[in-house]
Amino acid sequence: TVNHVCAQLIANGKIIRPNLGVRTSDAVSRNVSKRLGVAGVLVLEVEPGSPAERAGLHPTRRPANGSIVLGDLIQKIDGQPIQTEEDVYKLLQKMKPGQKVKLTIFRDGATITVEVELGGATG
Repeated sequence: TVNHVCAQLIANGKIIRPNLGVRTSDAVSRNVSKRLGVAGVLVLEVEPGSPAERAGLHPTRRPANGSIVLGDLIQKIDGQPIQTEEDVYKLLQKMKPGQKVKLTIFRDGATITVEVELGGATG
């Protein structure tokens, strides 16, 4: 980590971290995973203009009738299982902005694969 961070500071004057552009919650994800019988991290929000939005990830939403429509459940990133937000963070830290990754997601009762080109966020 130190070598990676130092190299970025020297090259860019700042740290650029890869990101998907989603907001998740471990507490909500655990409840949804248990209910559906499927492990993963639930996408609560997708940031406008983010890599997740460009890849077509679905956020959790509440239509006018007040019901809750679940978003995508991220199950794997490049074949690595995801069960918590920490899993997502740890995997992304090994990657670079601009890198393409495959997300295995559970959507509407089916498992699909979506390719996402990671963005970069300063931090």
